Amino acid sequence: MTTFRPIRTLVFLFLTATLALTYHPAAAQSPAAGGIPAIAELEGIESAIGRTWSIDYDALTAASPASVDLNDFEGLSALSVQVLHFDSAEHAAAAYAIFEQNMVAGLASMGQGGTPTVDSGEIPELGNAAAATTLVTVTEDTETHLRYVVVHDDTTVLVVTALAGTAENAAAADALAAWIVNDGEVSPDPVTFDPAGFSRGGIWGLLPPSGHDVLGDLIPLRDDQLYPLPQVNA
Repeated sequence: MTTFRPIRTLVFLFLTATLALTYHPAAAQSPAAGGIPAIAELEGIESAIGRTWSIDYDALTAASPASVDLNDFEGLSALSVQVLHFDSAEHAAAAYAIFEQNMVAGLASMGQGGTPTVDSGEIPELGNAAAATTLVTVTEDTETHLRYVVVHDDTTVLVVTALAGTAENAAAADALAAWIVNDGEVSPDPVTFDPAGFSRGGIWGLLPPSGHDVLGDLIPLRDDQLYPLPQVNA
């Protein structure tokens, strides 16, 4: 009998943690008090998108249907990026400061039992400024690393998240952020939104194509239009 379901549960918690950090209710706390406002309330925000990649469940279970065990899985389980574009580098820098100042407090509240520890620091030579925070949770059976990387690059802010079983694999967040800053390019093609994780054109061109080495063995899980929110027809 496969024991793969706990990995699905962790990825669900990963998605919840990612959205919780970004969408911290503005009404609950001001930035000065330790909260991150909703994206729509960030001054100068023009657009924001998000994409999440996850482990290929079907491929893993097909290869070894009776032996996929979370306790033995130390690889990269999920990777997510949010790209926020602002009308000026100054507004982007201000938003970066809000995220960077609140990452530690935000992650510290997301431990899933066990013994959680939080470590943070700057990342040199990446964009105008970059920092990372990692939540490590150790239980009797498992060890998980949830790593957040936030980057300010001119008029753009990146928030990249990785979930893995080791620090080495969680560093995929750093690699993805570096790829977007150094190699990503806004596409001249019109935007086509695909919630299944295959959106293209415009700002989506900043993200690596499916199957790129920087994504490891992950596959697209979902895309989100974070700002402006998509129009819903009545």
